[in-house]
Amino acid sequence: MIDTLDDDVHNEGSNDFLLNSSLTKTITTYSKWGKFISITSYILLGLLLLVGLYLIMSGISASTYSDHRNAYGTFLNRSSGGSIVLVGFIYVVISVVAIYPIFRFHQSCTSGARAIRSASVAEGIYALEKLTQAVKFYGILLIIYLAFIIVTFFIAMLTAMAATNY
Repeated sequence: MIDTLDDDVHNEGSNDFLLNSSLTKTITTYSKWGKFISITSYILLGLLLLVGLYLIMSGISASTYSDHRNAYGTFLNRSSGGSIVLVGFIYVVISVVAIYPIFRFHQSCTSGARAIRSASVAEGIYALEKLTQAVKFYGILLIIYLAFIIVTFFIAMLTAMAATNY
């Protein structure tokens, strides 16, 4: 029985998408929630980008003017401007880098919904390819993040050991 299902799936002349009700329900749920998550992520990334740009402008302004009052009514001195610009720059970079996997995830969700509606093998494969690209990108970012944490930990340990020698 499994051999005939595999033959039907791999038959190049057939463009029928073999689905059962459980798979259809799962893909439909995945598509709906995925669209919600990706649209919400787009909005949050836009807000993060705006906050990053605001911080960059505030930091530049604080570096330029010695007694600059920020939006919260507190004073910023010249030395705090550089760190504010750095944090703003990090926010902007995070928002720009995070757009790619969210875009691929959104493509995967819309293609999954189209694959269910049209019962198209090509749309189903396209949806899985886009999901794979998004997951690979998240995996690479996770590896980079973990490496950054490990390097930061070792630098902190070396700094602490050097500080105790004085």
